[in-house]
Amino acid sequence: MKQYAWIWQTNDAVYGLRLDLADGLLEWYDAIGCDCDDNTAEQTLAQYQQTGVPNVIPIPPPDILAELNQALKTAHR
Repeated sequence: MKQYAWIWQTNDAVYGLRLDLADGLLEWYDAIGCDCDDNTAEQTLAQYQQTGVPNVIPIPPPDILAELNQALKTAHR
């Protein structure tokens, strides 16, 4: 299955998301470029559908959310 990735900037930080449909995981990245220990959050597709974006990550811009939702719809066909 396909993998998708997005990156966006909010204020002074850069964030990212990788969607792995084969493994059913979303990997969220906080403060890309930072050599931090806790700059990722992982969710299953079910967790994302229940709770949405993890609270440690700012909500992505509307165009990225639209692409993410379209990728998830395509996967469930």
